[in-house]
Amino acid sequence: MNHLTVLDKKRLTMCKQELESMVGKAETISEGKRKARSVKEMLQEALKLTQKLRFLVEEPQHTIPDVFVWMLSNNKRVAYARISARDLIYSASPEERGKDCGKIQTLFLKPPGKRVAGWSVQAKLDVYLWLGSCRDSSHVLDNLPGGFEPKGGATEEQLLPAILPVHLAYRDEHKFQMRAHMYQARG
Repeated sequence: MNHLTVLDKKRLTMCKQELESMVGKAETISEGKRKARSVKEMLQEALKLTQKLRFLVEEPQHTIPDVFVWMLSNNKRVAYARISARDLIYSASPEERGKDCGKIQTLFLKPPGKRVAGWSVQAKLDVYLWLGSCRDSSHVLDNLPGGFEPKGGATEEQLLPAILPVHLAYRDEHKFQMRAHMYQARG
């Protein structure tokens, strides 16, 4: 508690007070003291409580900035995606780990600045993101899906902070057949 600022202490007090009032509201819902209300109204109240709880959990001042993935063309930034660091952070405890840490996810890049008419998505990327400290880098490939293998840098056995894999390769081969039916066309 010594490392908390005055603002942190006030926020903690506010969170405790809000949680106590939420507990009181939850008890009235669960005890059935509001029998005149319908189940739908009770569910709406419960939903409001969960939204308040999510608001309290969300840290207003993040200590780790968000991750940006940029697409460059001739040293000019043409598209990007923003990912919350909270979703990528690694922890040895699965409950504390980010929901996208060590998973293949699809990013749709969008142009920076104002929207350009007709260009909502500049590119689509499949990425494997992991955010953690160097001492935990041996766990980078723990959740790597089957079919993927690290290329460049190190193998899984010799994984050290200095020689992480450069990219991932998908070694399995899939064949697909596409059929298109054209009902009307010109030219």
